[in-house]
Amino acid sequence: MIFTLFKSLVYQLSVAVIIAIVAATTQLLLYNKDYALRFLEIAIIDMNGLGVWCFGVGLMFFVGKVGNMIAQELNETFQSSPSLFEIVAKIEKSTRHKDALILTAPIATLGGVIVLNCNVPHFGISSVFISIGVVFIYYTASYLLYHFFMIISAFHTMYKNIDGVHLESQLNSLHLENISSYLAQTSSVGLLAIYFGFRGTVTAGFIFSHPIWKFFLVTPLILFLPGTLFYNFYPRHVLKKLLRYKIFNKLMAIAANDDVDVKNAIVEIKGVSLMDAQVAPFVDYKNLPSYLIGVLFLMNIVYDYDPVIRSFFQFIFRP
Repeated sequence: MIFTLFKSLVYQLSVAVIIAIVAATTQLLLYNKDYALRFLEIAIIDMNGLGVWCFGVGLMFFVGKVGNMIAQELNETFQSSPSLFEIVAKIEKSTRHKDALILTAPIATLGGVIVLNCNVPHFGISSVFISIGVVFIYYTASYLLYHFFMIISAFHTMYKNIDGVHLESQLNSLHLENISSYLAQTSSVGLLAIYFGFRGTVTAGFIFSHPIWKFFLVTPLILFLPGTLFYNFYPRHVLKKLLRYKIFNKLMAIAANDDVDVKNAIVEIKGVSLMDAQVAPFVDYKNLPSYLIGVLFLMNIVYDYDPVIRSFFQFIFRP
């Protein structure tokens, strides 16, 4: 899976480079060399265009292609039931662009309205390319956010219908491992995309007709952060609770046996499992990168917008 994700990112990075070359060549023919170089400076350096396209668009295409894998793994782990059908339907819906329009349409429209109410840091056809790029950033981010929310909703449905979901008699831990890996990898890349998108919109040099438009430009990108982190945590949390719930039910059924030794062993196992269940799977080797990226992202926001914190760091790290 990680190779497929890496291939998607590399492919989209190549696409971004080609688009930049074609756009710059077009402007070179229509205007002059300095005009084209200024466009490349804004798009690649100021707006982090290559990073946004590589991680954001690359992840979007990866999700559209591989996102249904979670549904397939759940089908292999649980027995067919109406509850499982509802869960799988939500996961499959999360990868379809037409279903995501409920979120992508208003957020992309918001991006368009913001662009119309600010002065893009260039003129002519370059400003058109930059404006389209900003709107596309909003569309890509909102599609990924829709996917994350639908995955969270699917696993919340599993949690609410825990008695209606039954494990297969022959379990393969690889299926749950694949789900956990998918969540960790997509959330980590998603956070990188959010970071590059946030930095790109802040450092692009837009001149706003009113401060409120700068607020609308930055706030949605910041709001994606908690959604992405929760997407990484909640599904695995639900799976852990569900598996332990099923184990406890089996243990209690066995404990109904009149054999005293069996009863004592089951009670001891149950006590240990209950203690372990209190430790939520918040940090492990898989999701640690996404949390570190999230912390760095928050520190970057605080540093940029809180002069007190910025002066403190400048004092600590001054030469």
